[in-house]
Order: sequence, then structure tokens, then C-alpha cells
Amino acid sequence: MHLYLLSFLLPFFIGFVSPSSSSAPYPPSPVITNLEWAPKSSIQRMASGSDNFPITWGDDDSLYTAYGDGNGFKPNVPQKLSLGFARVDGPPTNISAANIRSSQEQTGQGSAGKKASGMLMVDGVLYMWMRNADNNGHKCQLAWSTDHAQTWTFADWKFDEFGYCTFINYGQNYAGARDNYVYTVTHDNPSAYTAADRFILMRVPKEQMRNQGAYEFLVSVDGSNTPAWSSDVGKRGSVFNNPGLARRSGISYIPGLKRYLWWQQSNSGSEDTRFAGGFGVYDAPEPWGPWTTVYHTDNWDVGPGETGSFPPKWASSDGQTLYLVFSGDDSFSVRKATLTLNNRGAATPQPSPTFTPTSAPTTVPTATPLPTEPPLPTATQTAPPPAEPTAIATNAPTAVPTVEPTAAPTNEPTAVPTNVPTNEPTAVPTAVPTNEATVAPTDEPNPAPIETPTAAPSVEPTLEPTVEATALPTVEPTATQTPELPTPDAKQVVRIMQVQVAQSEDDAEEDASQGSVSVRSGDLELSENRDRPQVVGVRFQNVALPPAAHIVNAYIAFQTDSAGDRSTSLSIYGEASFNARSFSDAPYDISSRIRTDTSVAWNDVPMWSAVQEAHATPNLAPIVQELIGQTNWRSGNPMVFVFTGVGKRAATSYDGSAANAPVLVVEYTLPVYLPLVIR
Repeated sequence: MHLYLLSFLLPFFIGFVSPSSSSAPYPPSPVITNLEWAPKSSIQRMASGSDNFPITWGDDDSLYTAYGDGNGFKPNVPQKLSLGFARVDGPPTNISAANIRSSQEQTGQGSAGKKASGMLMVDGVLYMWMRNADNNGHKCQLAWSTDHAQTWTFADWKFDEFGYCTFINYGQNYAGARDNYVYTVTHDNPSAYTAADRFILMRVPKEQMRNQGAYEFLVSVDGSNTPAWSSDVGKRGSVFNNPGLARRSGISYIPGLKRYLWWQQSNSGSEDTRFAGGFGVYDAPEPWGPWTTVYHTDNWDVGPGETGSFPPKWASSDGQTLYLVFSGDDSFSVRKATLTLNNRGAATPQPSPTFTPTSAPTTVPTATPLPTEPPLPTATQTAPPPAEPTAIATNAPTAVPTVEPTAAPTNEPTAVPTNVPTNEPTAVPTAVPTNEATVAPTDEPNPAPIETPTAAPSVEPTLEPTVEATALPTVEPTATQTPELPTPDAKQVVRIMQVQVAQSEDDAEEDASQGSVSVRSGDLELSENRDRPQVVGVRFQNVALPPAAHIVNAYIAFQTDSAGDRSTSLSIYGEASFNARSFSDAPYDISSRIRTDTSVAWNDVPMWSAVQEAHATPNLAPIVQELIGQTNWRSGNPMVFVFTGVGKRAATSYDGSAANAPVLVVEYTLPVYLPLVIR
């Protein structure tokens, strides 16, 4: 498995979205650390009394849009339309707009009239997704115009399953598209007026857009972040989950960021979003994710309207200045947004795998592909561990609540306190710092964000309880009381643990023939130096993985120290130690270490063509699983990986650049148990 690591996984998550993201369905963006809106007094409004406004960048440099339930831009059309067309010109600070009259304009109020939900210019042809295609709020229908919206042809077919289809927009006339496909997202419901639990993604070759049979639907994503597609709409999976809140949206690719920005309406449906309500802005390096939160609010300072998107035409070259087109106040509204990027840079090569869409409508995409429900660990456990909390909001104003025993003992406790003394603790105590980041659980669409520290804390596992034993209730079982074994709960939380090489002695090179070891080299040559074979060791301190963790995905992220295109194939092992020591200059200090039974091949490593380019190993989950399965493994222990092979890829070491030193990223789940009940 060969993949480039998205650069946001190289540093720790160091910039987080404002507290307004507390109810967002996905963790904060590690690339875009802040979004600041221009004052509401700066908002430009036009076409008062109209809404919708999906927008695309035409071949003639104009923006083309469609409005609904209104009379359009001034001078207004005399009859209120459910579907009218317009052209928008000029920079975002000096907009001019004009209605485009068409014989295919539609009338009808609300769900009774056809309306636009997506606009896209491809090779000089203007395409449109129409919602309310049955004139009753249901179905999507494609239409196209070869004369810039003056006349339209309607497809003789509809998507009965979907009610709000919208295109992914790229540059002018579809310039800068990632491939030869056109991509569409839609909430998974036949009605444009009913929320769904998820969004789905479809694609079609751009020359086949008018052929319904050519459309494919995202099913899943494998471990190398390669999407699987099916022409069977019944096999569609999820690209984004937000149970009960997936509604209308707009999505664009911003070249300066190398990321997709997805605006999503997030209200429950009871608000009049023309004048009040919230939305989310999410980002990803690919149309299929992984999605993270740039901005989320339940109550914006102005009404967000029902639709929004960021036109690529109005994005600055670096992507940090954008303009949101939204339908707030029942108008064509434009507001400036300024982004702050991760100070380690926002270059984004191909992403790491983070989720698997499934056909179940309530499944929340996780940070790794999950083709099947991961099995619960059983090794040496005689009783289940205390349930680990599903979220630790370290930036919350109050401490994370824990189960507090009442003053009087009870014979039927409803939960086992998380601080009960145990001889084999497997969960990290909530009071101990952790560098785990948590992804939204499947049964809670609005978790609190998890802040990851900027440097790996030193965590010393302890067997000591954090609460005086006298504070715990005492339950005296009677002769008839039979303890019930806890039942595994299918609901899982996928967590992300990442840790970076923290000192010179944590990465090293060994001459394979002479045994000499260097712990101060400025690079890590995998795995030859001047045609002499090397053994390379990389050690990570404070690997906060409980023994009960099920490893879904793991990889080491490197950054290129110097370019190389030699044919290279490597083998990766772990050191079979539960407490691996740091490296020294003792002869054969790396190769003499006992290796794991499990190894991972990294064959035909792709060319590393640019300095500070991000790369990731194949999935090291089997090695990590073997290491944490050792009898004496404890969360917070160190872990060593050993590289051998032929060829050369030069990665940056700690001494070359501490900020660009290797990073271990592990995505895992923990078994979830029902409370222990004594009857």
C-alpha cells in the first residue's frame, strides 16, 4: 500500500476551531486553524426576496447562478419565479448582476416549483441539478444549456432516491478538476425538505453526464484511501454522516488550499434560516474525505439562509481569503472570510485513510476504513476494563464529569466508577494528559472537539486509584446474587493517537556491515547510504495505546530530506519489547534488538520528488497490535520500529529538523461494555 500522508497529520493538532465547533460532527481541521468573518455590516446583498443561488464559474469569466421563489436581480422580472437564471460579474467587492431570461423558467411556490440545487460549467456547457423535479419536493433532474442559460434541455430521467443534488465546483469552466469525472454530493433522502442522516457521493465521466447509466456511487474507501465505486445505487455508502442534520449544501475545491470546502446547512428544520440559524464548513483533501471541521455554529450572527458556497473565482491565490455566497435574509448575500492556516504549512498531498462509508444511514465515518466491525480483544482478559470515556473535552470550561458514588450504598449500581482501583487498568485515567484525538462516536452526532497537545506529554502509567477507597460504595452480594458478565456494545469510538520523535536518541542509522551507529545524523536514509546497506531505527515515546485497543490503521509519516528516485523496497519490523530503550552508539545497537514476528513490506516505494514532501508507510497495524499485545505493555510505553531493505529514500531526522521528524499515527477502537449490574 503506497500513499502520501496528508501533511496535517505530521504536526500535532495545534490550532483549533473556536468553541462554536463544540457541536460539530467532525474533529477540527488540522490545516485551517481559524475562520474569521468580516463584520456583518460589510455583507453585500442583492436580489432581495429571492433565494437558492448555486453558482459556477463560466468559460467567459462570469459567474452563473439560479434563484428561486423571487423576482431576481434588479431590474426585477415581473413574475415571481421558482427557477430563474442570472449572471454575476466583477470582483466580490464590486459586484454587478443581471437576470438571464429563459423560456425554461419555472413557476410554483415552495415544493411545488422546480428549483436549482447545483450549477456547473464544463467545457462551455452549463449544467444544472434541479430539485423538486416531481413538483412536489422530491427527486433530482439534470438539465443543460449550450448558450449560457438562455435555453435548456431537461434530461428524460431523474434520480428518484435523492432530493438535493449539487455539483463539486472547481475552477473556471471546470479547470483544475482532479480527474475526468464530475462529482455530485447529495443528502440521502428523496425530499429536498427532509433531513437525512448522511450525504452520499456520486461521479460520472464528464462526457457522459447526460447518461444516467454512467453514474457511479461511492461504496467504500480502502486502507490506501482508494475509493470503491458501484453503478448500483443500492450499494451506495456514506461520504459524510450527520444523523438527522444532513440537509442542503454547497461544495468547492480551493486550489490555494489544495482542499475542498463544504458548506452545510445544519439547522433542525424548525428555524427560518433566512433570518437565524447555523451551518458548518468542513474541509478535506479529496472529495471522499477525510472531512474535518473548519467552522461550525448553531447560531450565526446573521441568518445564513438555506444554501451557501465559496466560489473559487473569488478565492485568493493562497486560498486564505474567500467569499461566501449565501441566501441569508432572502437575498444574494456575499461575506468575506479570512482563514488562518496551520503554522507548519498547509500543503496537502494525498490523504491518509480515515473512514469507510457504509450503506447504514446512521454510521458516522471514522478516521480509518472499517470494512467490518473490529473484533473485541480477548487476550488474557478475565474481566472487562472500565469503560473509557468517549470524549475528553480538554478545552471545555468545566472538568469532564465522572461517575460519583452516592453517600448511601446501593445494591444496583448503574455504572462502575471509572476510578475504581484495578490491578490491570487498561484505560487512561481522565486526569492524565493524553495525546489522543477522538473522532465523533456513531451514536452522538455532536461531540465536543478533542484538543491534542502540541508536544507529547510524559505520561507515566499508574496503578494507583485517583479517589480515596473509602469514597467508594460497598456492595454486599447475597447468596442469590449472580454477577452478569458485561455485554459488548457494538457502538465504537475511533480514536487517533499520534506522537512525534522527541529527541536525538530516538532515531538512528546503523551500518549493516560494520555495525557502527549514528544517532546525530541529519537524515534517515532508508535503507542505503552511499550504496552501503543500513538498518534504521525510529523510536516513539509515550505511545498512549491501552492494551485492549484494536488497531485499525497505523503508519509512520516521514518528510523528504532529499529527493530520490532509485528503486526502493523496504521491510518494517517492530522491536519486540514492551519498554523499548532509546538508541546509542554501541555497535549493532539497532540490528541486535529482538524483532516482532510480524513485519510489513513497503515494496516499490514511490519516488520522493520534493524536499519536505510528506510520505507515509503502509499500514503498520499488525505490528502495533503485536506490540501492545505483549503481557507487560502499558499505555504510555515507548515503541521502536526497524527498517531494512534496498534502495534509498532520505527522510528528515530529529537532528535534521525536530519539527519535521517522523510521526507515528495510530487509529484504534476500544471495546465498549455495558455497565456491570449485580442482581
